[in-house]
Amino acid sequence: MFKKYHGKDGPMTVYTTASSPAGDLLLVGEQSATGLRLTAVSFAGKNIQPDWEHDPAAFEKVTRQLAEYFAGDRQAFELDCAESGTEFQRRVWAALETIPYGQTVTYGWVTAQVGAPRERVRAVAAAIGANPLLVVRPCHRVIGADGSLTGYAAGLERKEFLLTLEGALQPHWDCDGRPRARGGLARNRNRAELVRLRAGRPDPHFPAVPANLPNVRSRGPFPVDH
Repeated sequence: MFKKYHGKDGPMTVYTTASSPAGDLLLVGEQSATGLRLTAVSFAGKNIQPDWEHDPAAFEKVTRQLAEYFAGDRQAFELDCAESGTEFQRRVWAALETIPYGQTVTYGWVTAQVGAPRERVRAVAAAIGANPLLVVRPCHRVIGADGSLTGYAAGLERKEFLLTLEGALQPHWDCDGRPRARGGLARNRNRAELVRLRAGRPDPHFPAVPANLPNVRSRGPFPVDH
């Protein structure tokens, strides 16, 4: 039997919050007799609705996988997510889910993947911006054709953080030897240092600034602008 909520039988909306090095996350889902279906992942700031029920236990699998991701131990999520959006948005979101961990693609690439003409790139960008499952559905891996980070619903600093965590951006090194994410591609060995820095837990034993860090912009077939 479904739980009863506000006198109605059926799935109820539940939520919880989870901390991360990039900021607190708001997790929302539909809880039913068959379990939880995730409906939204956003960074805290979205209003919690009065008819939502706070149920941290329902999100145990979600929070565990997010913690593994931010620790650098998970590259793909295995979660039951609710279907939402228009048919066009769902096509765009499906394309986002094919972008490999640690890679970036352009808006033109996504447009080509969904079979839309090039002039619809703005519509594709709008659909990407409407993605309700931040982090889990990796819209942060889409960048501008010139390599710029462009827009992100949670702010460019968080987009930069996520891409650096995944190894798609390389931390530049400040004069004091601490990593500062900006541009280029990353080496995985810098992930832990960046996480500690952004979480406000700087490691006093940062390695010396490497003299031979590469400063290339891309690797492999991504990004490709069609």
